[in-house]
Amino acid sequence: MTDTLRDLLRESVADADMPDVAELAWAAGGRVRRRRATSAVAGVAAVALVVGGVVWAADQRGTDRAVRPVESPSPTAPGTPYQREDRADGEFHGTSVWWAPSVAEESSLPAFPGSPLPRTIDLSSSTLPFAGTRVGRALAAYAVYDADGQVEGVEVLGDDGLLRRIELGAHPAAVKPMRDPEGNLRIRAGSSMLSPSGEYLMFPQDGSIRLLRLRDQQWSTIDTRSHPTWDATWADDPSDQIVLWDPERPSASAPVYDVTGGRTAHPGEATDFLVPRWDGDIYGLPRRSPNGSLAQSYTAGLDVPQPPSLRLSPRQSDAIGIASAPDAMLVLPQEQARQKQCCQVVGWLDRYTLVYESRSSDGLRLVAWRVGSGRFWQVSQVAGWTLGTDVVVSSYADLFPPEDCCSG
Repeated sequence: MTDTLRDLLRESVADADMPDVAELAWAAGGRVRRRRATSAVAGVAAVALVVGGVVWAADQRGTDRAVRPVESPSPTAPGTPYQREDRADGEFHGTSVWWAPSVAEESSLPAFPGSPLPRTIDLSSSTLPFAGTRVGRALAAYAVYDADGQVEGVEVLGDDGLLRRIELGAHPAAVKPMRDPEGNLRIRAGSSMLSPSGEYLMFPQDGSIRLLRLRDQQWSTIDTRSHPTWDATWADDPSDQIVLWDPERPSASAPVYDVTGGRTAHPGEATDFLVPRWDGDIYGLPRRSPNGSLAQSYTAGLDVPQPPSLRLSPRQSDAIGIASAPDAMLVLPQEQARQKQCCQVVGWLDRYTLVYESRSSDGLRLVAWRVGSGRFWQVSQVAGWTLGTDVVVSSYADLFPPEDCCSG
């Protein structure tokens, strides 16, 4: 099975006319498969997520770049959601299974009413410089890599709907490249860049962590000594604690630091992955809803029901598992347009509405699903990059309203 998946990665890269990153993506995928109970996602694993053509990016652009403010869908005139009959499409080990819209159907999905994210996130627009501006809270961060796997900056999407660029190599950021698990020298950027609170950006370094506090643009360094940092991630905790997960020592307690650089008294674990109700290979970060439901993306391999009309081979489609009451599973039917490991979980818009990425030959979309129903919406389109050349790594804060965070 492993050789088959490796071949699929190569085919995905070839189909999208991508730089040859299949080997890096496969190696990263192997690490993910070995860490069933962790929350660390390697930067190259992010390449695997978008190996078909969407996640690192880097064209030569000026320092100043921003999206124009985009009107959110009006809550007084919400779009009618794409909706099939509210009856599950199948069952898998006692769990209801629902089929996601096809790539073609996604393009005509109505807008999600009242989304915190802009309808269009244009990474190529001229942006506001980060220096001298105020960012109360970030909703997302995007790193754009070139064909050589290098990144120069990060686009931070504030809660005002504007993108601001942070140059990573310039003073005072001084984020340095480090050796990735495959031996490549590059800046580490990935799914764990942005803290759940949206208040910090984190970049692993050799022997340390570079941390940016967004509200006052203050950089700091956390000394981690000899502990590996490549797979550093954020704890599943609102206090923004950093966990130095080491996938080579999966049974060991991981060091935990707070954002001031202090070591916590009790070693902890990384953000918990979905309890393995299903024996599948996972990718992307897990995301917990305000009511405690936990969502996790699964790569193709689970023998889940798939649309008969597509005549797919068994175990050919990705899926998103929802540990909840009751559990549910969303299947992303494999089709020619859809990328391998297409659909990492983004987060939750409220207690019951999940957002996931859809990476395909159409680009990168954020799609919302009302869990346990046939209702879907389009949340955002991430534009401003060249399909087949650029790769965009994304990281998201908790998206649900603060008042929903802890209520029962």
